[in-house]
Amino acid sequence: MVLSFFPRISTSFLYLLFYAVCLAGWPGALSCGGDSASPAEMAHAIFGAVERKYASLRTLRYDVIRRATSDRQSSEDRWTFSYMAPDRVRVDAQTPVERTIIVNGDEITEYIPLLRKAVVTRLGSLSAPEREKIVSSVLARIALEGIRAGRYEDMADRATRFVRDSERPGVATIEGNSPPYRVVADTERLVLLSMEVRDESGQVKMRAEASDFVEGAPGFWMPSRIEWIQAESGGVVRCEARLSKIQANGDLPVSLFVPNLPSGTTRIEKE
Repeated sequence: MVLSFFPRISTSFLYLLFYAVCLAGWPGALSCGGDSASPAEMAHAIFGAVERKYASLRTLRYDVIRRATSDRQSSEDRWTFSYMAPDRVRVDAQTPVERTIIVNGDEITEYIPLLRKAVVTRLGSLSAPEREKIVSSVLARIALEGIRAGRYEDMADRATRFVRDSERPGVATIEGNSPPYRVVADTERLVLLSMEVRDESGQVKMRAEASDFVEGAPGFWMPSRIEWIQAESGGVVRCEARLSKIQANGDLPVSLFVPNLPSGTTRIEKE
């Protein structure tokens, strides 16, 4: 589940990016009739406000180091993520394999310098659901838990409890069922602090915590540290991501999202 900007629930390119019913500005703009509203109404208001914050971005850029450990292996990935509204994305991966991915709305270009090959997938003739499926599969490799709620509507509908922290009034906890979940949010900074999802037997399926928040732009807060565990068929995977050089609504050149393949690159076209 993407608390995420980026698993893996998405309804647009932004839901996988680092891709939200009450928002008037940043920060502390949440207003939905006060705490007298039902838990579901408050959940919709908070999750929606977080999503709107990201959806209103003009640009976003940051560097990531992600480390993952399981019983079988450990890995480290490094990449730079760049976004320009409404649908341009660039990922420059340094490890484990140098790779550049560019999504510009009409096509996806994946270039691997070591192989001197680029795969270009045309999107222009596809329906919106087909585009989303392809883009999501490509960008899933850079998904980060713990930032956004993604497709939050169904989760908000299932909210059964809303309570504010007695010592930190700006912090609220939302709990729901089917499956059981618990989300802690900062309603002033409009950020998610933690999320936990269990199966019906009570076993933890995913738990994420975001911390070390920084301002990527005035009033726009993002975590620079995210830790999460996820239960998979092969066991439990523990991950930590460190974000740096976070910049929101800065100036990015349009040319950044235009593939500039070196001479001699083999270009493979896919429809």
